[in-house]
Amino acid sequence: MNTIVIVSQYIISINIIESVLKNLYKILVFSKIEPALDYIYNSMPDLMILAINMDDSFTINILNSLKKDPIFNQLPVLAVLPDQFDISRWDFSFAEDYIWETELEREILTRVNLCILRSKRVVEINPLTRLPGNISINRQIQDRLDKGKEFAFAYADLDYFKPFNDYYGFGRGDEVIR
Repeated sequence: MNTIVIVSQYIISINIIESVLKNLYKILVFSKIEPALDYIYNSMPDLMILAINMDDSFTINILNSLKKDPIFNQLPVLAVLPDQFDISRWDFSFAEDYIWETELEREILTRVNLCILRSKRVVEINPLTRLPGNISINRQIQDRLDKGKEFAFAYADLDYFKPFNDYYGFGRGDEVIR
């Protein structure tokens, strides 16, 4: 079961989010960013939902610092914004998506599912070729085996590729792979 960390001081927002997601996800609620970070540093969740108000530069700065860390930059963040929030004057560099408070009940499940799906796709893509990586390939193979489908599978292994890279350089090696 995927884990979602909710950081909000707004009880109404927390209740709405929990009521929609509680049977589908493991939910952990924090009223402040600091204890949420303690949890995240020890056990990375699949998503963070963060309620932001217009004057909360402290939380935004902490989150931007977290997202600059290579270990935590893949953590998807869904920002919950008050309706009067002026997004044209704000940099969403830390958030993958946002949702208005008045849309929570109607949209939260869709936004959460999309954030988690997008983050899994990014992790599964080979950065060099932009093709599906080992996780996606293994999942497809297992799915076909589980369903008893007939399929063919080919695996190409480039022998002596390391000496090629050592001699010609990684740039040429990348060209060969592409």
